[in-house]
Amino acid sequence: MKKYFPKFILTALAALSIGAVSIFPTQAHSKPTLASIKSKDRAATSIELKVGYLNFAKKNVDIMVKIKNKTTGKTDTQSFGKIKMGTDGDKKITVDQLTPGTKYTFKVKVKRSRGGDYTPYSGTKTTSTKK
Repeated sequence: MKKYFPKFILTALAALSIGAVSIFPTQAHSKPTLASIKSKDRAATSIELKVGYLNFAKKNVDIMVKIKNKTTGKTDTQSFGKIKMGTDGDKKITVDQLTPGTKYTFKVKVKRSRGGDYTPYSGTKTTSTKK
């Protein structure tokens, strides 16, 4: 015996599915932010970055930083695990083991510590370590 859904129920379900996609954006399309890097945030071998991602306010996250040395072209990453984001979705992290007087670019991506996928990378910020 075949069971059929009335056409109006199928139409309503389809409309809800389409509406849910447009009303509730997914995290996969949003990116974290990097605040401007100020002089006080720079040292000879480290840079303090302010990472923002409101979707994970007050959550434990893993942060991955992609670091590019503009002099050598070498790219590296540093990971920060189980970092508690602030109530405003911001967190300061310190990228270390850098070379004094060197220009770097930074970008970050985040994910919830308990699982899931990383966000796309943030925009890039460029600064130099102090000499």
